[in-house]
Order: sequence, then structure tokens, then C-alpha cells
Amino acid sequence: MLNKLRFIKTNLYILRKDWGQPIIIQHFDTVTVAPDTGVQDVNYINYKISRAIVLPTKEAKKFAYDLSFIAANKNFTYGGIFEQNDVWIIILKRDLPEADITCDDQVVIGTQRYSIGSVDRNQYGVLLVTKSLANTPAEHT
Repeated sequence: MLNKLRFIKTNLYILRKDWGQPIIIQHFDTVTVAPDTGVQDVNYINYKISRAIVLPTKEAKKFAYDLSFIAANKNFTYGGIFEQNDVWIIILKRDLPEADITCDDQVVIGTQRYSIGSVDRNQYGVLLVTKSLANTPAEHT
């Protein structure tokens, strides 16, 4: 059993060395609402991670039906095809920020922003399955 655990740990460190990229985790902090306009301002706390294992992107074409087709079981009305990019990210335990990563957080890799779809924790770190957020600026300071 110890040999298997050592094997996993060694391979994760090799992956970190080979596939490691700097990322920023934007942890959801607060929402402030302007009382006169009603505009919401979402505040994030940025955590920089120097080397996270960013696995290759999985691109897939998805199709979504219009709600009237699903609800009323009528003839096909409208739908849409869109491209969705999924990226798996592994963050080792020693690189994790002090904040708890949740599905409300976002990940910025380079200039692209990703929404966290699921968070899987184990004794070595965290596996994040993320989906790209198209047309959203990746503002991080």
C-alpha cells in the first residue's frame, strides 16, 4: 500500500514539473449593491498558484434544446450548438491557498477565465473540473 501511495505522489510531482502553469484562483468574497442604481459589484480575493497541473483541454460541441421543446414535447422549435472547453486542474496540497476552494470560485489561466464545475479533494490535493467562460475579461490585479 505504501508503495502505491509513493508512486502516486511521485507521479503528481512529475506532472507538476512537466505540466505546471501559473494560475490565479479568484475566491468569492462579497457582493456590494449600489442603492441608487442596483448595480451589483462582486469582489474576489485572488490567490496566485505558481505551479498547478493543467491537463490538456477537452473541446466538445454541445447542443441545447429550447425550453418549449422540452416542456411541451412539441415539434422542434429552436436550439443551439456551442463549443465547450473543459480543463482539468490538479493543485497539490502544498500549493493550496488558505481559503477553501468551492464551485463559486473561478480560475484564471493566462487570459482565459474558467468556472469551477466540481471540486474533488483527496490527501494529495484538489482536482478541479472547469468550464470556459467565453467573452468574460480575465481581470486580475
